[in-house]
Amino acid sequence: MERSPSKLQVSIVLAVGIVAVSTAAIWIRLAVNAAGGGGAGLSLVLAASRLLLSSLLLVPTWAKVRWQNVPQALGFAVASGICMAAHFATWTTSLSYTSIAAATTIVTSNPL
Repeated sequence: MERSPSKLQVSIVLAVGIVAVSTAAIWIRLAVNAAGGGGAGLSLVLAASRLLLSSLLLVPTWAKVRWQNVPQALGFAVASGICMAAHFATWTTSLSYTSIAAATTIVTSNPL
């Protein structure tokens, strides 16, 4: 029988997620500047590293996957991965060409 997470656990995970997303642009800009302003090439490496790290963090959840549904969902997973890679590549590259505020405003106006 599966146990639901407590409200405290949910709050902690949400708080960590919000802080991580909110400070991502600053950390990326600092990394690019620390490396001597590598520009678009370094931004793409950072984007790829971010996706790799998040993928590795999700490996433990594979134990709960219903493997009979995987072939059906594989196409959606590949398509969403390509879209996410394009998003990170363009957004991290934009941080090399404009301010953090402008890049963040553009990327968060996506729902509009």
